[in-house]
Amino acid sequence: MILFKRHHFGGFVTDVGGVTSHTAIVARSLGIPALVGLHHARQAISEGELLIVDGVQGVLVVNPDRWCSPSTACASRRSAWSARS
Repeated sequence: MILFKRHHFGGFVTDVGGVTSHTAIVARSLGIPALVGLHHARQAISEGELLIVDGVQGVLVVNPDRWCSPSTACASRRSAWSARS
């Protein structure tokens, strides 16, 4: 837990797991957003890409444009996943 706090993660995105997975529990304890169980996120995300991780709505936006946020329509136009699907 101490190592996680030192790295200042902005959020977690995983291909496997669920709400009771270790990653989800750690993220909740640190108060950061997490999306777990997205299945194909690793294939679509490259190192250095900007991500919006909305843990409340369950949305991941990869390389958002300048005016994009998870609550706007642009999230559906970009590479976006819903954790609920």
